[in-house]
Amino acid sequence: MKKILLSFDNVPVAEANRLASDLQDYLVSKVDTQIEITKDKNNTMDFGATLAILLGTGSAVSIAKGIAYWIKKRSEVSITIKTDKGEVIATNLTSKDIPTVLENSLKTLGG
Repeated sequence: MKKILLSFDNVPVAEANRLASDLQDYLVSKVDTQIEITKDKNNTMDFGATLAILLGTGSAVSIAKGIAYWIKKRSEVSITIKTDKGEVIATNLTSKDIPTVLENSLKTLGG
C-alpha cells in the first residue's frame, strides 16, 4: 500500500484542523481505506491538519473522486498532496477541473 499525505494550504491552523477532520469523516463514509489525521509538527498543541491516506489497489480513483466532491462543496480550498514520489499543489481549480487534476495526481504519485 502507498501512503499519501494531504494538507490544506493558506488557511489558519484551526481551520486546517477542521477541514482535515471534515474530509476524513467524509472519506471514511465513502471509501474503504485507512485515513488518519496527523500533525505537521509534533511540538504543537493542534489536533493535526494533515490527512494520511493509505492507497490500496484501485483506491486512487475512488479517493480522488471523494476528495473532488468534498472540495466542490467548499470555496477556495487549496491542498497539497505528497508521497515519496513528489508532491502536487492544487490551487485555483474550477469545479470541473478538480476530478481530473486529483485523479491524475493520485495515479501519478500513488504509483
